[in-house]
Amino acid sequence: ARVMRGEGLLARILWLRPKSNVGHRTHSGAAPTINEIAARRYADLIHRLMDMEHGHTLQIAADALPLLYGFMDELEAGKRPQGELSGIIDWAEKAHGQCVRIAGLLHFASEPETGAISAPIMADAIRIVRALTDHARVVYHGMGRDEWTRDLQDVLAKIIDGDEPTARDIYHAMK
Repeated sequence: ARVMRGEGLLARILWLRPKSNVGHRTHSGAAPTINEIAARRYADLIHRLMDMEHGHTLQIAADALPLLYGFMDELEAGKRPQGELSGIIDWAEKAHGQCVRIAGLLHFASEPETGAISAPIMADAIRIVRALTDHARVVYHGMGRDEWTRDLQDVLAKIIDGDEPTARDIYHAMK
């Protein structure tokens, strides 16, 4: 992980680490049905995005720029030594660029006929990157843990989730 982080690879990934459902899943075989209309619309959207010609030039609308600059200032403040992004500075350094890319995708998915990324689209992209930042913190934190710390944090997570592990559970988790 240290090499990939040092080369900047890990900073380019938009991490998503959902809460695990292990131990809470049901295996009745009754999978939820897919909404056919939603599935078709999604497939059409992906095909439309994939079929776009290269070389589109996007602009950011004048009212969207202050949102982006404000987000960049927020990111910069978070990178200070005790800031909330201090442990993932390499990821945070690329977050504003990711935000613009996401805004571009949202723009092409919803407003392809307009020429500039609108303020509402930029606000949505910023919300997405903020959420992904929380996930990046969790993933990066997990990469730096040694096995002993990981075991202790896993036990603590079970306690926080409302599970009350017994001494036996803890013993088996720490083997």
